[in-house]
Amino acid sequence: MPKKDSYDLIVVGAGPGGASAAIIAAKAGLDVLLVERATVPGEKNMSGSVLFRELTESIFPGFQAASIHDTASSFASLAIKWSIDNDEKEYGVHAGVGSAVMDHQIIVDRSVADAWCAQEAVNAGAEPLYATRVDDVIWEKPIPGGMPRVIGIVTDKGERIYGKAVADASGLHSNLARKTGLVRYPKDKFQFAVKMIFELPADEIRRRFGFWTGASGLPTYDWGLTPVYFGSNPDFYAAHCNAIPDENVIEVVLYSNLTEMIEADTNIWQRMQWFLETQKHWLEGAKPIHVNFHALNTFDIVGYQFESSYLPGYVLIGDAGGFANPVESWGANVAQYQGRLFAELVAEMKENNDWSEAAFARYEEGWKNSFVGDDDISPMCYMFRDGTFKQLWLSLDEAVSAAVALKFTNHPYCEILPAFGPPFAPFMAKAVGLVSPLAPLVKGAEHGLAKLKDITNIVQKIKD
Repeated sequence: MPKKDSYDLIVVGAGPGGASAAIIAAKAGLDVLLVERATVPGEKNMSGSVLFRELTESIFPGFQAASIHDTASSFASLAIKWSIDNDEKEYGVHAGVGSAVMDHQIIVDRSVADAWCAQEAVNAGAEPLYATRVDDVIWEKPIPGGMPRVIGIVTDKGERIYGKAVADASGLHSNLARKTGLVRYPKDKFQFAVKMIFELPADEIRRRFGFWTGASGLPTYDWGLTPVYFGSNPDFYAAHCNAIPDENVIEVVLYSNLTEMIEADTNIWQRMQWFLETQKHWLEGAKPIHVNFHALNTFDIVGYQFESSYLPGYVLIGDAGGFANPVESWGANVAQYQGRLFAELVAEMKENNDWSEAAFARYEEGWKNSFVGDDDISPMCYMFRDGTFKQLWLSLDEAVSAAVALKFTNHPYCEILPAFGPPFAPFMAKAVGLVSPLAPLVKGAEHGLAKLKDITNIVQKIKD
């Protein structure tokens, strides 16, 4: 049972976004209720998740020195492979930028990190209400011609709890986001993920994956050893293997787009078995101990699907609004940023006693004018999902195979190099007209020109 009937801010979901909103609002002196359906925040998660160090530390002071780092790890490179035939032919890219560069992120156990962050919010003054599901919102009596206003929540126990503001950070499956009418995701929005956790002694994990102590002092290894696999045979998928030695676990995750999986009549477990076979040299002797499933919008071609991310009294945060960089699939930073942004705005609303629609609209204005708005780059994902990338690797494979065959039959390079051209004709034909995937480049140019204009103004002032 909540201790009060009414709060300044009700936060639904104690993940990265919810905990961020709760701690910032509590530190600002607001009455905050943090509602979480699990008995312990992070309970439904297992193993790795990437947090951005500087952002997390700015919201949760002491994060860098927290005990959760005792079992955290990092990596010093990024690598992808496109598997052409699920067997022999693979092409990819490996960028080994070093642990000092990659030190800006950290791989944590979400079941540990979520609990720590939520407890920090509680320590700051937020009231926890765990093991409680939120079934609906409370609507204010409609004002003729006005926007509908959310004034509270209804729990699965029938409790009606009122709040001046409600932050929905309850994930991509948010009931509230649908019931308020803000989101109506088509099924193509969702990726279905299967995560398997294997147990292996820490020393053996370190030996197999070649861990060393990185720039941050964390166990570090090259992700090039376990690249992210992509393919589309016949539906698009992504998969990766990740090691966390001090947790004694190796996680194996496979993602498949829900729409394509249904249309291709594929079995995600069969593909997982294939991927486990490709990783068997890492998993030999490891014991499977945990499996979970979740929905996310990785490689999302739908994008931000709503007319608005807010109503008076209510906003969408993180996955609840389908926010995340669709190429990276690292969404905790987005949720944390939005959670902090909204909490700061609610503090201003209370100080000014202004709970108007215009006050809540500043939330949407804020994230749209940040990296969150600029990173709605779902059109780039079409290249993954419409066969463009597949054709790129098929063309590359044909060109390389032809060149190697010519070399091994004693042809000179003057004959080998021209052989690279024709195989790329199908890719060029498919890539022609792909204007929308270039949108991020256009945005980048706009940002560059804006910065150049600023510099030009400064130079002109100096001259004057």
